[in-house]
Order: sequence, then C-alpha cells, then structure tokens
Amino acid sequence: MTISRPFVVAMFTGLFLGMAGMYAFFGDHFTATGGFKAPEGEGEAAWFERIQEIGGKRAYEEFSESLRPLSREQQHAKAHEFGAALFHAEGEQGLAVCDSQFSFGCFHEFLGRAIGESGLPVVERLNEGCRIVMSNNVLACQHGIGHGVLAAIGYESSDLDKALETCAKLPYIDPIGGCYGGVFMEYNVRTMLGADASAREDEGGPLQPCNRLPADFRHACFYWQPQWWEQYIFRGEYSPETHARMGEFCLEVGSAADRRACFEGVGNITATAARYEGARAAELCDAVSDKEVHRTLCRSVAANHLGLEKGEEDAARACAGLSEDSEEYCLKHASNIANIANLIPLPHQTEI
Repeated sequence: MTISRPFVVAMFTGLFLGMAGMYAFFGDHFTATGGFKAPEGEGEAAWFERIQEIGGKRAYEEFSESLRPLSREQQHAKAHEFGAALFHAEGEQGLAVCDSQFSFGCFHEFLGRAIGESGLPVVERLNEGCRIVMSNNVLACQHGIGHGVLAAIGYESSDLDKALETCAKLPYIDPIGGCYGGVFMEYNVRTMLGADASAREDEGGPLQPCNRLPADFRHACFYWQPQWWEQYIFRGEYSPETHARMGEFCLEVGSAADRRACFEGVGNITATAARYEGARAAELCDAVSDKEVHRTLCRSVAANHLGLEKGEEDAARACAGLSEDSEEYCLKHASNIANIANLIPLPHQTEI
C-alpha cells in the first residue's frame, strides 16, 4: 500500500528568516564537505540543475508555482524530490529554503538526506540550524529531523527506541510534535521510502507499540497512532463506522492524558478524511464516542486544520452543534488561538 497522505499540523506555521544567517551557521561545514553528488531520478535531477543555475531560493519559488495544478498528495511527493535536489546542490545551508508548504515535503526529504549522508552526529547541528532559521517555529523543522533520524537508524522496533532517545537529547522538545512526531509518523507510514512506502505491520494490536514505550513517549505515540490505524487497519477507508472503531481503540488507552492525545490524533486525520468539508468532519468525529468531550477533542483538531487550509468560516462548520462551551473551545482551534502546541483547559469537568 503506497502512502501519499499529506501531513498538516496546526502548530507549524510561520515564515523563514533569510538565507544569510543559515549560511553563517553552516557555511564552514558546507565548504569543508562539498562535492555532493547529483541525485537520482528525473525530477530530482532537473531541480538539481536549476538550483545550481539560479540558487535554491529562486528555484523553490519556481518550483512552488509549478505545483499549483497538482493535488495535495502530488505536491507533497514532488516536494520530497525538490528537498533531495536541494540538499545535494547546496548542502546543509539549503535548509533555509524549505518551508511549511506541501505538507513539509521539502523538510522531510532534505533532513532525511542530510542525516542519511552524515549520520546521527549531524542531528544536533541540524537542530541548531532549525532554531536559527525558524526561531518562532522550530518544531516544524524538528519534525523533519525525526523522519530523518528514524529512516537513518531503521524500521525495527528497537530502532524506534533508539530514534526516540536521539530526539529526547535535543532542546526545544514538544510532547507531541517536533522530533517525536516525525519519528512516529515515519515509523508508522514510512514516507521516506518514497514509492516503496507502506504502513508498518501489526506489532500486537492497535495500541502497540505505544503501550510498551516509556511514559515520556506514549503521549506522542497515541496522538500519531490513528494515522497507522487509517492506513493499515482500515486501508484508507473513511466512514462513521471506521471512526467509531478508532474511538473504541482510544477508550482502551490507559491514562486520561494519553486518551486525550488519542482522540485529538483521530481529529488530526479527520480533515483529510472529510476532504476538508467541515460538516463531514463533524459527522466523522461524532462517531468516535457518545461523550461530548471526546467528540469535541476530535472536532477541534480537525477544525484547526480546516481553518489553516480553508479559513475560519469552513472550520466553524466542524464546530457547529456542540454545546455552548464545547463550541467555544472548538472555535478557538478553528481560529488557531488554540492548537496542540497551545493547549487550553477543556470545557468539561467530566473524565476523559
């Protein structure tokens, strides 16, 4: 099963700083290593030549414009090609070119190539580069690092543990997104394998490997687990029935905090499942549980994605019909006042 599901997370917004600061940080390393070989593949090779001709920043502007007619899935795949070409053409300094467009495809591939070529010792330097280039939004860049770390180490169960330990040593760690999020996404759906990407095999039920992990990693694991459910268990099928099954899985999660992350994780895949239609997103989320708090958690994250993609008016439809307090909570996510990086108190005092 080929994976081409776009990744959109509300906390990752913002603009890049200029190229100059990034070159100042990575310039010596780039000069010392040099000699990057041209990437394989027609798309990569073409952009590699264009980057060499006019520079990464201008080439990325042309590249972005060329993707307008394509679907989100196609854009993400093409952005991976550009990220590969960019790394091989400009080295680590090229990191300043990538941005949040195209579901972070440029980041994913660029950082994966950097780690694959230089090994894990480069991770700390890349992380510091993320801080310089994206001082207000370092987690978006760290997410790409997580993809690269896991892909460089491997896809076995023990490799997941090593990758998470590598992320844990980095500063600016977020409990859901950032490096942890990239590791779990890559472990579950293996986007860095390109055309060979496929969801991982079952490791002992819908709550594994999360249940076997140390507590510090479970929160992020359960947030990203629904992405694996949709790809492996439900094979890309979206319906109230599949969402109801996901809700049942979330109810089996041990702690209240992790259950919250699980229901929010269902919301994370719902905007795409609903084809970015607010009313459909609400319908799917309402199937996860008979408790409004669970439906609200799912709807709110879905509304956050809808708001960033289509605007608050469309996102508000994902919140309609909830009780007054729940709708207010959801609408704050629709406007991005709240998101998974900026949690606000739940509107309910009932148990999650």
